[in-house]
Amino acid sequence: MTLGGSGSGWGQPADDPPERRTGGEPDAADEPGIAPPPRLAPMPVTALLEVATRIIRRHAVPLLAVAALFQLPSSLVDAVAQQQLGRALAPVVVGLDSDAPRLLTPTPEQARTILESLLLLAGTTVVGALLGAIATLAFTAAVIADYHGRRPTIGGMVQVALRRAVPALGAALVASLALLGVIVGAMALAVTALTLLPAADGGVGGPGAFLALLAGVSAVILAVVVIVRLAVHGAVLAGEPGGAIRALRRSWHLTGDNTWRAFAVLATVTFVMTIIGSTLLELVAIVVTDGFAAGLGLADASDALIAALVSTLLAPVGGVVLGVLYLDLRVRRDGWQPATIGDPAQD
Repeated sequence: MTLGGSGSGWGQPADDPPERRTGGEPDAADEPGIAPPPRLAPMPVTALLEVATRIIRRHAVPLLAVAALFQLPSSLVDAVAQQQLGRALAPVVVGLDSDAPRLLTPTPEQARTILESLLLLAGTTVVGALLGAIATLAFTAAVIADYHGRRPTIGGMVQVALRRAVPALGAALVASLALLGVIVGAMALAVTALTLLPAADGGVGGPGAFLALLAGVSAVILAVVVIVRLAVHGAVLAGEPGGAIRALRRSWHLTGDNTWRAFAVLATVTFVMTIIGSTLLELVAIVVTDGFAAGLGLADASDALIAALVSTLLAPVGGVVLGVLYLDLRVRRDGWQPATIGDPAQD
């Protein structure tokens, strides 16, 4: 299977001479032994996912290496933080195996431990999300390199990720604040409605409850729209110049006429990866943790390590899919064609 040409999944190589494709200047793809970038057409969802799968299969080693570099440490710490929170909640949440679980009032010491565990988990989650945003740059760089018929290198992918890390972090922060604004706004509307329009005679329901429910449903829909519309900002930063705000605007523009399609791609990948991840986690835990780690008193450490490894193993999938989706959206929205984008992942 060749890169960037017949059998690559991208399409057939462009057969126009360099003068017609690049305005008179031959590009790097016209060098001997390198296939010119294929001409792209809008891809169905199934074809897009097939291209992403082929890229992951072709470049599994550098993709996994980058995932291990950026996401394995944070995934491991996050797994440990989740275990710590579970241990902190265990004394106050009783009867989970029964039909009537109970929540006990925590002592001051227990409340402090729970709060510390929550703060630790929140911190590791934020750090993991930021490192994931940086890793997306590297994964998109690999997609662009593959499209140009070149094999992405670990050094080239890391170089792109580090060079564009600051705007990527800024864009991720702004996107998170936008999502938080939707949630806080919905909560404020719900509380206002319940306060100003209480049920008659102090009962349950009433217009306030209806408006609060309506605000909650609207917030969920709006939050999904925001997530989808801003989903490719990391891929934009890897493939185009500009800062964080421009990347968010470009993501909003590219997904404008393709919101449902982008949602279908992201939802499909999320659902499939959740099923695969949960299955792998359970199977490996049965073999490793229940098999011998529990007997050595290392059950918690084994579970944390397995969770981190499974998360890292699946991390490139979402990033590669976002990279392919980004190129497809450029074709659909901007009429983009070969030789108009760089190849940042090649040393």
